Amino acid sequence: MLKLQVLTFYPNPATDLLTISDTSEISVIEIYDISGKNVLSQDLNVKKTDLNISTLKPGMYILKTNSISCLTAFLDVE
Repeated sequence: MLKLQVLTFYPNPATDLLTISDTSEISVIEIYDISGKNVLSQDLNVKKTDLNISTLKPGMYILKTNSISCLTAFLDVE
């Protein structure tokens, strides 16, 4: 039997809170600005979290997670 790992994050664009969930445990969430500078990093061991991004300035960011799904995606902060 094949079981797919699914990582989701919403809303996108976001303003204050970003919800991130996965079917497997997420150990690290990192957000980088477009120049590659790490602007937010959290060590976790959860399947779902609400990440406070209210300190981020409006713009495009790169979201990276360390889980079985290993997502790297663009995040738009308004």
